[in-house]
Amino acid sequence: MDKNFPSADLLEKLKTARILTEKMELPQSIKEQLKLTEKLPTMVHTPLTNENKVGEELQRSMEEWHKNEQEEKQREEEYKESVLNALLGIEKNTALLTEMTLLLQTNNDKQDEIFAIMVEILEIMKSANEEEANSKFTKVMKKITTFTENASTMQSLLGMANAAFNAYQGLPF
Repeated sequence: MDKNFPSADLLEKLKTARILTEKMELPQSIKEQLKLTEKLPTMVHTPLTNENKVGEELQRSMEEWHKNEQEEKQREEEYKESVLNALLGIEKNTALLTEMTLLLQTNNDKQDEIFAIMVEILEIMKSANEEEANSKFTKVMKKITTFTENASTMQSLLGMANAAFNAYQGLPF
């Protein structure tokens, strides 16, 4: 038993003393003090019970806060990843457009043919199904390899065709 709190035996004696003193003519202040001693067990245990409840509630609140914090971090990471992927896609598209422009500008003598091949490459993206996309991709690849003897032009066009085909395959169907 904690030495700061009265024992059950002492509390019982105080209760008995109060009952006896009610019949006696004692000053009101003493009677009030005796009544307070009866409430002592309740006063002693109630705060501990309340502290336990507060502690449990605090624990639940901390766990909920931690869970919410983790979910928020997860959403933030997913958002950052999606933004990064979008920016990378934009970068690739911009690089592809730059490459297309350079090809057209540097190959003045075959500009119309290169443009026609680029249109065919982009038509891969319009395919209704994967079989059609495969067919268009194969046709464009043959045309590119027979079209030019310039290795860098061929490599650029092949890269564009692969990019268009891979983009088509990445589309949701």
